[in-house]
Amino acid sequence: MSSRPRDIDFRPIGPQHFHMLWEWTRRPHVEPWWAHWMPATEVEATKEWQAQVDGTSPERGFLITLDGAEIGYIQSYRLNDEAEMRETIALGEDAVAADLYIADPDLIGQGLGPAIVGRFYLRMMDETGLEVGIIDPEVNNHSAIRAYEKAGFTALRVVHYPDSREGDYIMKATRADIERALGLTL
Repeated sequence: MSSRPRDIDFRPIGPQHFHMLWEWTRRPHVEPWWAHWMPATEVEATKEWQAQVDGTSPERGFLITLDGAEIGYIQSYRLNDEAEMRETIALGEDAVAADLYIADPDLIGQGLGPAIVGRFYLRMMDETGLEVGIIDPEVNNHSAIRAYEKAGFTALRVVHYPDSREGDYIMKATRADIERALGLTL
C-alpha cells in the first residue's frame, strides 16, 4: 500500500446523490446513529436534502471524497441557525457545527475520521469567519467521540434534546485546537 497522503475533499450534494445517501443511512454501521434523526421514508429524506441544495435549510450537505471516491456524508450549519440546539447547548456564542458518517465500513478505524472532521471544520471556519466549532455525538457513540478528540475537540457537557435517546456529548474546539491536532502548528 502506498504511503502517499490521501486526498480528502468535500463536494456539495445534488439530487443525483439522494438515493445513494438514503442507502448509506441504512447501512448497519450508520443506521444506529442516523435513523433516529432521519425521516422515516426516502421521500421525506429527499425533501430535506433538496432543501439543503435549494438553500432553504440551514444545513448544507456534502459528500466526503477520498482520492476522488465518494465515501461518506457531512452536513454543516451554524449553531445560531438551529434554535433548538442553540438553546439546549447554551454556548453563549455562535459556532460552526457538523454531522457526518463514513459510508464504507472498510474505511472505519483507518484514522480518516479526525482528518475529515478537522479539515471540514477549518473550511467552515474560513467560510464563516467563526473560530469555534462544536459537535454533538450521542454519548454511547464511543468511536465518534474518540475521533473528534483526535481532531482537537474536548468535552463540554452532556445535553438532552427533546427527542434525544440517551443524551448528546457536546464537544468544542477552536481553530487553534484543530490546527494543533492536525499538526498544522508547532
